[in-house]
Amino acid sequence: KMTRRQTIATIEQQDCKDNGDREGYECWGFILYAVTVFGIDGMSDEEDDEENGEKVKSVLDVGFRRPEFRTLFRSVDIRHVAKGQGGRKLRRRVEVSKMVERQLPRNIPCVFLSPGF
Repeated sequence: KMTRRQTIATIEQQDCKDNGDREGYECWGFILYAVTVFGIDGMSDEEDDEENGEKVKSVLDVGFRRPEFRTLFRSVDIRHVAKGQGGRKLRRRVEVSKMVERQLPRNIPCVFLSPGF
């Protein structure tokens, strides 16, 4: 997930640069920075689940991460689906309130942390 998000951000940032979109370039640069800083331990976790008879992936958020990053990373993931992907069909992702408990990675800027951390 981390590598895919880094790839998407890099491609989008280059596209913005090629099209002279300075604001987009800076935005995708921030996304790339955030994904890299959080690393694997800062990415949400997924569990196989079922909803109304359909197999889905329940997305568990990371407790130490600011809630805004869930929205931000969702928009990156949607960008990936919108541009298409190869391989097998992806299961629908369902965001749940359950949190995955992980140790706080080192060197995370305090502004990236959930209030109270």
